[in-house]
Amino acid sequence: MVQLYYGDGKGKTTAAVGAAVRAAGAGASVLFVSFYKDGSSCEVAALERLGVQCLFPREQFQMFCPVTAEKQAALAADYARLLTEIDAVAADCFLVVLDEGADAFAGDLLPRQAVLDLLQRHGKDREIILTGHSLPADLAPLCDYVTRMTKERHPFDTGARHGGGSNTEYPLQMAAVCGRMILLTELHTFLHYEGGFIYAQP
Repeated sequence: MVQLYYGDGKGKTTAAVGAAVRAAGAGASVLFVSFYKDGSSCEVAALERLGVQCLFPREQFQMFCPVTAEKQAALAADYARLLTEIDAVAADCFLVVLDEGADAFAGDLLPRQAVLDLLQRHGKDREIILTGHSLPADLAPLCDYVTRMTKERHPFDTGARHGGGSNTEYPLQMAAVCGRMILLTELHTFLHYEGGFIYAQP
């Protein structure tokens, strides 16, 4: 069964992590893949303590740097490699989580046909969960469950700052790009990345 959690609301990764915890707690084999994270997120240590296998790209998407054509090509090549690794491991898993997988798919960082083939090959015999901000038209028909998480209110809407540190010293005014790679040449000051959204000061 293939599940997709998408939308502009919070909770997509949280829901996927919760499913991974429940499956691992029941003794099932779980693979958790984060496409836009480097393994430093706090949930990774907890998942690994439960025996969850976690995979990440070698080539990191640098949230605070312009994405050149060369960088995008390097990311796409590494994501294709990671997809091959996922394909090899998935057959032995009860649950496979592809966190931000729908975004990487929509942004053409993953080979689209290879992703569709993987879902068709593995989606009947195990649970696969994808998260992202959009519902790609060619991905939707393969999903057995589609859950849209919609933002009704968020502190950023009123200019609230998130956490601490140098990335939050300015008002977060422009909610920008979801579900695809972007060229940051159109954004003047890149300020903050939170849950797949990019915020910038115009």
